[in-house]
Amino acid sequence: ELVDNLHQLIFGKEAPRLTLENQMLWLVGSENGSSVFGFCTLNDRGGGRGYLSRVGILPAYRGLGLYGRCITVRKAKARRLGFHTLITDTISPQVATSLIHRGFELYSPERLWAFKHSYYLRCVFDS
Repeated sequence: ELVDNLHQLIFGKEAPRLTLENQMLWLVGSENGSSVFGFCTLNDRGGGRGYLSRVGILPAYRGLGLYGRCITVRKAKARRLGFHTLITDTISPQVATSLIHRGFELYSPERLWAFKHSYYLRCVFDS
């Protein structure tokens, strides 16, 4: 319920609902756990591939580098799990730039899965 409430506060009621099935979830909050102000998820797509599916940070906490830290944490977990590739999509040029600065590259997947105007990005880990 906490993540549902956060999701609604961050993305609104009209955004597609986040499902946590087959996903790893991180909550973003204060060190002592007294407040939670965001979340991020990583989905195992099988075959050594992971998908960065969702990040949400409450507006009052944006601009503090939390989004970048969410990318870093999920990349590290993906490596520990033995993934060879991470993929994601976004409609935000700023998010795409942040991902590129953290080792992702733009690419064209064989099958488009997101919005018509989405950026598709992937990070391939060295063997």
